[in-house]
Amino acid sequence: TEAAATLGFCSAIAAYGGFVIPKSLGTALQWAGSVAPALVMFIAFYLSCIAITWWHYARPGAALPC
Repeated sequence: TEAAATLGFCSAIAAYGGFVIPKSLGTALQWAGSVAPALVMFIAFYLSCIAITWWHYARPGAALPC
């Protein structure tokens, strides 16, 4: 039952991403005339996700090492 709930939650987040990314690109294109600001924000977001994941799971001495 926990796997089903997790799968449903992840699917909802993924479906939302299918809306947010094109909307962000369109908004950046409208405001700045280029998609570059949106791409910079995506890169910053993904780098922060990598840093948080590394901190919690991959760094030496992590509480829950992988």
